[in-house]
Formats: sequence, structure tokens, C-alpha cells
Amino acid sequence: DVGRVVAGSPTGRLSWFDEATGELLFQAQQSVLRFRAMSMRPNTRELFAVNFHGNVSVWDAERGDGTVLTGHEHWINALAVSPGGGTLVSGDWAGSIRVWDAETGDQLAAYSVPPSGYEYTTITDLDVSDDGARLAVVHGGGWTTPHHVEIRDLRTGTLLERVATID
Repeated sequence: DVGRVVAGSPTGRLSWFDEATGELLFQAQQSVLRFRAMSMRPNTRELFAVNFHGNVSVWDAERGDGTVLTGHEHWINALAVSPGGGTLVSGDWAGSIRVWDAETGDQLAAYSVPPSGYEYTTITDLDVSDDGARLAVVHGGGWTTPHHVEIRDLRTGTLLERVATID
């Protein structure tokens, strides 16, 4: 929407390019660790990025400056922005999910997905429903164990439906 393309490097650098010309506009160093996930907030200039620090960085794609949202204690693997752009959701390797107000950065909810026969569960993917009320969560005990696809209440984390188990 703003004519920018953003790339994240394995060394934690964000690079903003002009979409039409490919010209490098500016760079910012988020950390020394590679990015796990990035997502643009719809109809804004905000980019959300996460890495192994367990923080969510919020960057202005026009100016290149940012703020950090804290709350996770472990590496964040998954990131989702609601279709309307008002809610941001992050999930980590220990099964913790955080729901954020994308405008203010306030944490709205925090809950964990319980392990399913393993000592921990890793959140590997998230998606917010069109109405912003439900959250699709993909999680499992590790990369080689079965993963579960579930629908949860976005604000409470209550399990609404187990959709599938993927071996």
C-alpha cells in the first residue's frame, strides 16, 4: 500500500526498497539473529517482525523507526495480523500465544496451548478469522511429531474445535 518492499536478513537487518524502482531506501538493524516471521499491518505503513529474542518489533515502513513489544519468554515462531489490522497475534516454541492491540501495542490476552502428549508444544502457524473473533492455531511437540490444527477463541484461548491432526 505504501510502495515499499521489506526484506529481512539472516543477520537481523531490515531493508526497505522502493517497489517501483527497486532502490534501497534505508536499512535498520533489529538484532543479530535471523527473523522468524514478518507481516505488514493492512492499510498502514507498519511492519511487524519477530526473531529469536521473543520480542515483536513494530516498524514504520516510511521512516524506518520502530518500537518493541515484550511478553514472550521464548522464541517466537508465528505471527498473524487480523484482516482489519487492529489485532496482532504471536506464538512461540513453548506454546504461548499473545494477543496485542496493533494500534497501541497493549497486550490484550496471553494464554498457552497445552501439550498434546509431549512435554511441550510449539506454535508453528497462526491465522485470525475475518471477523477477528477466532484464531486458527497449528501446533505440535516438535518438527517431526504430529501437529494439530485447532480453532480457538482469540481473546480467551478456549478450544472451539480440533480441525485436524497432521502426521
